[in-house]
Amino acid sequence: MTEHIVKQGECLSSLAHAYGLPGPNKIANWPVNAGVMGERSNVNIMLPGDHLEIPEKISRIESCSSEQRHRFRRHMCRTLLKIRLLDQNSEPHDNMRYQLNVDGRMYEGNTDDDGRIEHAVDPVAVRGELKVWLREDNESNHTYIWPLAIGCLDPKGKPSGAQGRLRNLGYEPGPVDGDVDDETESAVCTYQEEEGLSTDGLVNDHLGNALEQTHGV
Repeated sequence: MTEHIVKQGECLSSLAHAYGLPGPNKIANWPVNAGVMGERSNVNIMLPGDHLEIPEKISRIESCSSEQRHRFRRHMCRTLLKIRLLDQNSEPHDNMRYQLNVDGRMYEGNTDDDGRIEHAVDPVAVRGELKVWLREDNESNHTYIWPLAIGCLDPKGKPSGAQGRLRNLGYEPGPVDGDVDDETESAVCTYQEEEGLSTDGLVNDHLGNALEQTHGV
């Protein structure tokens, strides 16, 4: 086994790819990792500093005839990138044209009826950019561009996880650094008020569960 300390932007899908494993569940279900995984509700949302044990690869032997050319293809797991676009009233931006650039690979299309975009991307992708046309005329002054930090969302129970979800939902919690200051508390109160929750401004498990439901992950 190999010990690995999770860095920002890493998830089990990217680690499985890096270590040549067939998928994230190979790491998630490894008995030694039960303690860490018991604190994580999603295999692709880890906390920087998490200690994981990476199981060894299992060799596979294939028989083939000699003096001939053979091609062997390695199966690479993919990560499903999901994005949902909502307006200021939490209504979906449906049927909007978009261009998605993920580490130099382009994807194009239109959002679905629920404002969603879904694409299978390389598990090691960490940067992206989303461009959306919010009018049918496709004029440049009606476009919005968002930078994407893929794999950088922290677990819901951590202050940095709350800050990241608040920012993705359009609030202004300040830096996503885990430091709960006045700016973060103000964003929490605004979110709680708009969602009909008790406006106590506290970053706790109750807030984390509510944000997970609103945010979708």
